[in-house]
Amino acid sequence: MVMIRIRKWSKEILGTLPWLSVVVVVFLLLKMAGLNALLDRAFLDGLMRWQASPSNLPPDGMLVMIDEDSITRLNVRNGQRWPWSRDEFAALVVGLHRAGAKHIVLDLTFLETSEDAMQDSLLAAYTAACEGVVLAETTQKEQILWTPRFREDNAMLNLAQRIATARHEPDSDGVMRQYDYTHSLASAALDATPSGRMRLRWHASLNALSHDFPERVLSAYPFILRGEVVMKQLSNKMGDAEFDATRLHAALQELPRDSFGDELAGKTVFVGANASGTFDVKSTPLSRIEPGVMYHYTAWANAVQGDGIRIQGEKAWQGLVLALVVMLLIFEQGRYRSAVGLFIGVGLMIVLGLCFSAFMFVRGAWFPVADTLLATLLSLGLVSIRAWRTEGERKREVQRLFGNYVSPHVLKELTLNPESVRLGGERKELSVYFSDLAGFTEMSEKLTPEQLLDIINTYLSEMSGFIIKNEGYLDKFIGDAIMGVFGAPVPLEKHALAACTAALQSRDHLIELNRIMQRNHSVSLHARIGVNTGLMVVGNVGSADKINYTVVGDAVNLASRLEGANKEYGTTILIGARTHELLDGAMLTRPVDLLRVKGKRESVQTYEVLGFAATATVEQRGNAATFTRGYELYLRGDFSGALTEFEIAKRINSEDMLTALYVNRCREFMEHPPANWDGVFIMTKK
Repeated sequence: MVMIRIRKWSKEILGTLPWLSVVVVVFLLLKMAGLNALLDRAFLDGLMRWQASPSNLPPDGMLVMIDEDSITRLNVRNGQRWPWSRDEFAALVVGLHRAGAKHIVLDLTFLETSEDAMQDSLLAAYTAACEGVVLAETTQKEQILWTPRFREDNAMLNLAQRIATARHEPDSDGVMRQYDYTHSLASAALDATPSGRMRLRWHASLNALSHDFPERVLSAYPFILRGEVVMKQLSNKMGDAEFDATRLHAALQELPRDSFGDELAGKTVFVGANASGTFDVKSTPLSRIEPGVMYHYTAWANAVQGDGIRIQGEKAWQGLVLALVVMLLIFEQGRYRSAVGLFIGVGLMIVLGLCFSAFMFVRGAWFPVADTLLATLLSLGLVSIRAWRTEGERKREVQRLFGNYVSPHVLKELTLNPESVRLGGERKELSVYFSDLAGFTEMSEKLTPEQLLDIINTYLSEMSGFIIKNEGYLDKFIGDAIMGVFGAPVPLEKHALAACTAALQSRDHLIELNRIMQRNHSVSLHARIGVNTGLMVVGNVGSADKINYTVVGDAVNLASRLEGANKEYGTTILIGARTHELLDGAMLTRPVDLLRVKGKRESVQTYEVLGFAATATVEQRGNAATFTRGYELYLRGDFSGALTEFEIAKRINSEDMLTALYVNRCREFMEHPPANWDGVFIMTKK
């Protein structure tokens, strides 16, 4: 009897080996593909959300946010736009210090010198003089305020111990779950300095904390006002000594307590930004859009309360899991042939694994559960494969049918990069192309609907083809306007040149197209084109139900404004300064104006694209050179010399509207010289 059982078990074991090989291979492939990690992260995030509560955060931690209200009110009050000048940051630090803050952790980086060195020195002195201020730097760049010489001159202020690294180390899915305390912002605000890496236990998002404990999330603006008062007192009292951090520290200590209050007395304050345009956004298990300061604040709270999650045992279970797979394959042969039996077995293993992992999470440790769950699912699934062949076939058929609803390219992208369909994007330098028809509204009033549709469809089809031909991305049609992007989604090395090439080809092809339009509809079309290159955000924008791959940012808006500015100058193709720089002489261009478009404070040098440099005639080159000489004299304020050059250019091409415009400007400025000449032309129309 015993021998019979031994032979039976031996036969079962030998029969199990092929299935075991399949399980192990599939298990390892899934693990290499990242499915295990994806499931573990999803379960960990679920536990975070289940246990999260703002009441679990220590009461002596505060957040002071540079929010929309602070930026708006400071802009209204003294014209300050983000990023602020350094004296406003100094006022914020002083205001927090006078309110009694024990630690002031600035999740703001000062990595580049400003245009005003005096402002840098002022901020360095006040941040050093206020005890407990912690400055942030990155692993790539050091902060520029407390230089080695500055720290040496103010040795008594212990500045070296008040500099920390603002690291942001997301997991592979972009979510912040781990924190390295070594030389970190969180550890700089702790009496007992931790070290090493921990998983964070997230207790609240900024919105939840603001809602439940509004007294712990304060706006920066009131503290700036307080700080400005104190700084004015000290400036009047100390004069140039205000820039001596050590003496400034003593003067701050001597100031009497005033009516500012001490609502931050003994508190640890983390200062960050959460206004739009500050670009300090992180993804956490509780919120996909969270200001970066919450990352360091949460790490500090975990260290204070000792409730961080230990990183241990995350790889120790794999041998046990594989042994469990062997046991299941051997002893469960033929037992779970029904759907009910299979679901019961899988359900029990899942519940046990999840409960144990949740229990350890509450106890302060994290044990990944996906290995156990996947191994269990694979083993039971393969054991029951014979009973499930028909069902498996049906599932594969459903998968094939589903694939018919999307293109193979989209399906492949979704498989390789699921994050690509999420809202948000990345910041890249790209070139944007805008074109629009001049006078189309007036022309359309004279046409029948059928004629209008024929004209617009023909035009859009012909013109958009040049964007695609030059490896651009046809973003959208806006009425009779065309928007194209070069350099995304597929990287394109010479995106500026490609955009301008498409613009020139469109301009030249429109001449031929107008012969057809004149013959068929008795109309001629004139297109204006604007091209600009710069940093912009590219990605999927919209709602969870409807998204659009596009670009947004100031550089995009400027391209649209350049298209409209053609009307002002009688030009066809206007480009921005960065686009002109990247062309590197490949196109024949001429400067147009130092232009400040509506809604912008900074001016931008604009250029007109005349043609390809390689095919330009001697006359075209000479005319462009003459105009450029005149423009350079014009910028220097030599209107008489500029007028001479522009009149020469006008004799070469009497129909050039841009040359005529500058001839009139020079004559007007010679009669009525402008005050404070800077060459900037302010455009009041879009």
